[in-house]
Amino acid sequence: TQSTWGIRTRVGQEIRDVLDWDVLKNRLRSSGSASPTAPPQRFESITGLVLYVINRVGQLGAPAREEELHAQAQALVTRLGVLTGATAPSTSTPSSSDTIGSVVVEMFKFMFEAIRQLRQDIATYSLQMVSQELANKATEYEKEFASECLPSVSE
Repeated sequence: TQSTWGIRTRVGQEIRDVLDWDVLKNRLRSSGSASPTAPPQRFESITGLVLYVINRVGQLGAPAREEELHAQAQALVTRLGVLTGATAPSTSTPSSSDTIGSVVVEMFKFMFEAIRQLRQDIATYSLQMVSQELANKATEYEKEFASECLPSVSE
């Protein structure tokens, strides 16, 4: 479990570094003020952030979920691209209720849900590892517990 804890700590710090809100806000402000006629660049940071986190979650999480994660992330990125004009509309156009803000919010919800699922996967894996170790040592632990808690029988 020490290696699992180390991975959790390292990946958690890596994702927190990427989710540095101050850096993200500065990027959004600076890219937006550079050229007010080119709004797509303003959202490249958000798109890059979401894709980075989803790629890491896909690498570290359950392999069965990886393809679905990437497909959902790409769909959100495409919707944002169409709304900002960075991507040409495909056969599926965004709904009339789609706004840039609603898609960005959806992207963050999706990203945080993927992180939550990864945390659950890691916790489940950690419990499985501990339970196997406990099962292997159960008899030894029970004998030790009994000898400590029960009075010894004198012969």
